[in-house]
Amino acid sequence: MKIFSFLILIIGLLTMSGLNISFIKEQNASDKIAESYFKDFRLFQKEVLELERMAKDTETEEDIPALRTQFIETRYAYKKIEFLFDYLQTSYNYLFINGGPFPKISEESDDLIAPNGLQTIDESLFSDEAATQITSIKKLANELKK
Repeated sequence: MKIFSFLILIIGLLTMSGLNISFIKEQNASDKIAESYFKDFRLFQKEVLELERMAKDTETEEDIPALRTQFIETRYAYKKIEFLFDYLQTSYNYLFINGGPFPKISEESDDLIAPNGLQTIDESLFSDEAATQITSIKKLANELKK
């Protein structure tokens, strides 16, 4: 009888410790996911800063291919976190980060907001007239940084 009770106690302890281990693994998984999201967000910030720096240094048509490459890197970094912006900052995302290349109206103040964000930069940077729009591209990249 003592052996049977002892066995039940051991099995119970092992089961409980197994539950604790699986709980710790779940906690670690959620921490890893959060860490991954923050890493991707920091990557997007880094790419935006690099895009702004390169845009500021762009002077001639010969500089545009490198700026286009950096824009693609920035866009790719954004795509990794786009769902977070859409979920957490829907209007901000639409108005300033990834809204279409046309004027928008702010829901909060009814102000007209000029075209800006990644889609607007894309339209200017990959157009045939990109060389004539360098000043505009610089301004848009600087606004994206804010």
